[in-house]
Amino acid sequence: MTKGKKGYHISGYKQSLTEDLSKIYGISCRIRTTTHAEEAWRTAKKSLDNNHPLLISVDRYYLPPYPVSYQRVHGGHNIILNGYDEKESKSYIIDWWPPHFFKKAVDIEALKQARNSLNPKDPDNPLFSGFPIENRWLDIEYPSYHIKLDENLIKKIILENIEEMLGNNSKKNYFQGIKGIRTFAQDILAWITCSDETSVAIRAERAFLLLWSVQGQRILHSEFLSNISKRLGKPELRKTSEELAKIAQSWQVARNMFFKASIKELKTMLPRISTRLLNIADREEKALIRLRDIILSS
Repeated sequence: MTKGKKGYHISGYKQSLTEDLSKIYGISCRIRTTTHAEEAWRTAKKSLDNNHPLLISVDRYYLPPYPVSYQRVHGGHNIILNGYDEKESKSYIIDWWPPHFFKKAVDIEALKQARNSLNPKDPDNPLFSGFPIENRWLDIEYPSYHIKLDENLIKKIILENIEEMLGNNSKKNYFQGIKGIRTFAQDILAWITCSDETSVAIRAERAFLLLWSVQGQRILHSEFLSNISKRLGKPELRKTSEELAKIAQSWQVARNMFFKASIKELKTMLPRISTRLLNIADREEKALIRLRDIILSS
């Protein structure tokens, strides 16, 4: 999210929580693309042959497991490619997004089409169409050695992220962390006075899209704490992990409200969205203070 030349860094977590987690687990991630479908498929096979599933982007228009979209509506989507059988011309995909949650086989050629799609603008799915898929995938490099978790490093990173999120390291930055959420919530109310409803609808649409990264950070943080709770034998972290998972669900609700506002009930939805964001900010603040107390006392 942007505010003039400033940014609403409402994920907090320093510059990137994922960078910190990469340090802990010894992995690196990079988004890659190619305009050549066969090159993308060869790369995918090599990764799968090394027992490394791939996160890939597709256009659901070409994939039969999506009956609502298949041969009807274009739209980008991310799935996991976790296997293939060239003799049967089958690839095996996993979709973890609601309401799908499936593991299915897809014809390899159909998958190639879905990955190499131009994904033309579709009026029935304007938010997720209108951009090429480009065979996009997430390239993950795993360490060739066993990573021993450094408890002191983990504590240091968690505390640094908490302080950034709470704004204790940047007291005048009202566009970051919890302060950023509250500033954003207040700014949304000013949208109501804008006479150009089309402009406001575009802002709501962009919020729906961009806030996925905020929701994703909460999911990632929750999973991380759950993992650390098990591996370091710290069950007290599980409660905070569960609360962050619930907060991630609240961000999903907020995103859906922005989407609804972008297509109808624009100005009646904005006060409700603002109230929900303020509620989320309060819940996140309490959860992070609780987490900080746990870390400092352990």
